[in-house]
Amino acid sequence: MSKKKLILTGALLSLFALVGCKPTDEKAITLGQQAIADDMKDPTSVMFRKDKFVRTDHDDGSVTGFVCGELNAKNGFGAYVGYHSYVVELEMKPKGMFSKGVVYKILSKSLAPNDPHDLQRYKQVYRKMCNSEAVAH
Repeated sequence: MSKKKLILTGALLSLFALVGCKPTDEKAITLGQQAIADDMKDPTSVMFRKDKFVRTDHDDGSVTGFVCGELNAKNGFGAYVGYHSYVVELEMKPKGMFSKGVVYKILSKSLAPNDPHDLQRYKQVYRKMCNSEAVAH
């Protein structure tokens, strides 16, 4: 193989390796769901819907943002309680140019509160972070 072909092949392989190292919205949503489900009485019974990742890309390659959605979980009696909004704030950073993978960090997580006064404030914050309306039952 000529030196030129070898260099071109190496450059292409490096490019393909780097493409797989970027933080993805799908991974962020999965991590957000897991982080919030871990706080439930029965994490395996949690049902999610309307999930999305509102992201901000930074110059250093890192991504911050909010995983927003709705979940329905079982209470202490084993009954589902109805859908409630949730938010998980996270940060994702590529491990480096020559290292495969991404480092994920959960910064905060919250569920829609039951108290009417707190719920109104939560809805305002949710609307701002998630660009959609919060629900609570």
